[in-house]
Amino acid sequence: MTEITGNNGVIQRPWFAMKPSRETHLIDPLVFVGAFVSAPIVIAIIFCWALFIPVIAIGFGFAPYLLFGTPLYLWLLSRGEVRVWVFALLSFLVNIPGSGVMAMWQRIGYWEQLDLLQLYLGFGSIFAPAWSITFIMLYRSYRRDRFLPHQS
Repeated sequence: MTEITGNNGVIQRPWFAMKPSRETHLIDPLVFVGAFVSAPIVIAIIFCWALFIPVIAIGFGFAPYLLFGTPLYLWLLSRGEVRVWVFALLSFLVNIPGSGVMAMWQRIGYWEQLDLLQLYLGFGSIFAPAWSITFIMLYRSYRRDRFLPHQS
């Protein structure tokens, strides 16, 4: 049996030697949730003077933000990415198919009416990057190593 499995109990073939493509980083869940929840609220507070649209966008856009933003943010943060422009660009690109999914999910059977698709694309193209930029700025400011840099 050891001839098949090798010394450490795993078959020694190149396709079984799985190594991460990049170094992965730990994500503080409390900081993540705090920044994730407060990012849309901060944008709504700052821009509520613009016809109350950002406040309405919280209720209308929180489902796609939760469904598509959470995996994107977790993936980027696990790779150690903290650059603002990367979060803004990828959230904009994820918004395009995500808005189609959300529009079809809400209007299943009504293919003629693309009002929701236009609404999700139009406002999502503005709010997805804005919420993502605010998220990463809040995440970087909430991290423990910013306040206590010498503790691990």
